[in-house]
Amino acid sequence: MRILERTAVVEDTDDFLDELDAVRDDHDVVAQAFDARYIVSRLHVEEAVKKARRSFDRGENVADTLSMEVLLYAAGTRQIDVATRMGLRPGEHDAVLVVDGGSEENAVDDILSLTHEPETFDYGDEGRLLDFFGLTDEEVDAVGKDRLESLVLERVAVLDVNK
Repeated sequence: MRILERTAVVEDTDDFLDELDAVRDDHDVVAQAFDARYIVSRLHVEEAVKKARRSFDRGENVADTLSMEVLLYAAGTRQIDVATRMGLRPGEHDAVLVVDGGSEENAVDDILSLTHEPETFDYGDEGRLLDFFGLTDEEVDAVGKDRLESLVLERVAVLDVNK
């Protein structure tokens, strides 16, 4: 599994997704792109991929594709319309891209050509994460803001329980 921290300039969301689909098809990989403001850490993405693969292996998947199942797990929801808020929109964004399986190295090369090296890179906008994952003040106060990653990972894990 490769997790890339890049800057993506998206002119048209559908065109960008078509290019990502081509990478998936050409190299038989799972490939997904996230707006980095919704990703708390690399571990967040790793856990989403691991759980999505397990869901497919068990025949418990909700999505038709493994890449979409990864997005659902990363978002901690079974609602595709909610999960897609984590995706890239038109404009320039810090992006987290994951590639797993198949011809991984060749797929990474293709994704690198779709994006560029960021000047700076930041994971997770705290306010956006709290809102997106529905984290309450009580939860945050109980563990402390420095444990935000744990709270988000709990939401990812709870998705298995809520099937």
